[in-house]
Formats: sequence, structure tokens, C-alpha cells
Amino acid sequence: MLAGGMSGMLGGIFQYLSFQPHYESLTRGVIDSKDVIYFGSFATFCLVLAHAVLSRRNAIDA
Repeated sequence: MLAGGMSGMLGGIFQYLSFQPHYESLTRGVIDSKDVIYFGSFATFCLVLAHAVLSRRNAIDA
């Protein structure tokens, strides 16, 4: 939604980072390497962030 209201380079960046275009191509049955890398990178980022938060929480509790 944010990408739709912007134009130029910043709008293009938000459009690329948006889930919708990557998800739509996968739902059509098109398995593109850039979409797989996108979702793999996002999953890895979320796992690293969760690990950091839990490690910090455990360090504070100890």
C-alpha cells in the first residue's frame, strides 16, 4: 500500500520489498529464483532477529 502512493526510486524500492508481487508470481505457479531468494532471505532475517531477542532476554534473566 505504501509503494502504491510513491513514485520514483523510493517507490520502486518499496515495490520490490513488498510481499504482494513475489507472492502473486508463486500463486500462479511460477517459481522464480528471485522470489525464492526473497522469501528465504526474509525467513532468515526473522530467525536471526528472533535469536537475538531471545538471547538478549536470556542474558538479562540470568
